Amino acid sequence: MNPLPHRRLLSEEVFDLLCGELVDAAIAPGTQLDVDELASRFGVSRTPVREALARLIRAGLVEASPNRYTRVSDLVDEDTVRSLRILHSTLHLCLPQGPITPELALELNYRVELAERQDDDGAALFEAVVRFLMRDTGSLLIEQVSDLTLPRTLRLLHAHPEHIVRAGGSPELRRLAAALATDPGTARLRLDGFFSALVTDVDGRLSR
Repeated sequence: MNPLPHRRLLSEEVFDLLCGELVDAAIAPGTQLDVDELASRFGVSRTPVREALARLIRAGLVEASPNRYTRVSDLVDEDTVRSLRILHSTLHLCLPQGPITPELALELNYRVELAERQDDDGAALFEAVVRFLMRDTGSLLIEQVSDLTLPRTLRLLHAHPEHIVRAGGSPELRRLAAALATDPGTARLRLDGFFSALVTDVDGRLSR
């Protein structure tokens, strides 16, 4: 990646850039992350890099031991499974209580169509549906939970979309999206079924 223009970036911007690289697996698990090197690459001081790394550690994408290492964490561990369960519970809070407005239905359809152009394994579609549900909630708690669970989940599923396929894949996610627009009760059942299968499959990966 080319260095960014030499200007001071907020830690939020550095976080977004590093998080994107980690979710897309541009930086492999186990890779050492050096504050000075990252600061130089992004053209910023050490402070926003440290702040961004602290957020990535809380999100489980990076792990650190004082005076020893700061490195990209493994794709799957017990915290990954825990993050999936927490994300599932949080999405329950975001489900609509009734049919969504025509405007929101159009937005959802647009997100779904855009995601389906990106891949056929369901990872982008999963992200589109989840981000639609968690959009503009106005809840600080939900925003914090999203920061702590979603990046880790997306990194795993983009690297191993077979977990989505075994949970029902794109067809099941499309059915979930359709239910979100018209039938909240069915949407809840489909969300539960999908996440139950997903968590079981990812949990099984730890045993193999």
